[in-house]
Amino acid sequence: MAGAPARGEDDVAQGRKYYVRYCSSCHGLAADGKGPIAPILKVSPSDLRRLAQRHGSPLPLDKIARFMDGSRPVTGHGNSDTPVWGKRFHETGPDTVDRQKAMRARVDAVLAYLASLQLKPKR
Repeated sequence: MAGAPARGEDDVAQGRKYYVRYCSSCHGLAADGKGPIAPILKVSPSDLRRLAQRHGSPLPLDKIARFMDGSRPVTGHGNSDTPVWGKRFHETGPDTVDRQKAMRARVDAVLAYLASLQLKPKR
């Protein structure tokens, strides 16, 4: 699973590209849970800027990676084949090292981006 993803500018930029393509329709461009299709969803999308507030700081990257790769179900995501990202973050079928590495790189890039968005805790 994901350890600490690289947090260089390139990783965050790549993560943002994946996020915009696969996550923003529900979670919003600002990751505030207010994406364009959020009003029609049965379960309101999470404000992803508050992951550290909900799950602890430092951000538990392994736990969040499991939500993304489908190994830990999320009620609002439904079956891991049906969300917008489909099989891009949850590969099925025979495992190959290259496929798993590519999936892991996508997850780690989005994790780096989400880590860069975390709001400071209120005092």
